Amino acid sequence: MSYETIEYELTDAVAVIRLNDPTTLNAMSQKMGTELLDALKRGEREARAVLLCGAGRGFCSGANLADNNMDPTDPQRDLGMALDALFNPIVYQFARWKSPW
Repeated sequence: MSYETIEYELTDAVAVIRLNDPTTLNAMSQKMGTELLDALKRGEREARAVLLCGAGRGFCSGANLADNNMDPTDPQRDLGMALDALFNPIVYQFARWKSPW
């Protein structure tokens, strides 16, 4: 997968994953979340350690409410579905990693 909103770099068995949308202080969009989950799984396969950081002056300002897939004024929106479909798997990916020591 090619990345548009994150950067992935592998150096000496360390994967550096950088959230890269500094204009929004790296607010998490659906696209960024999809790319991040892919990069985390890739890091698990390729690296001994993963460093997650943000480009610019902020790590992550939270959910990107300007994301086309999230309309906070829509009374029919289901933010729980977004959590279940995308953001929870990111957290589960971190939780399933086991230390080899």
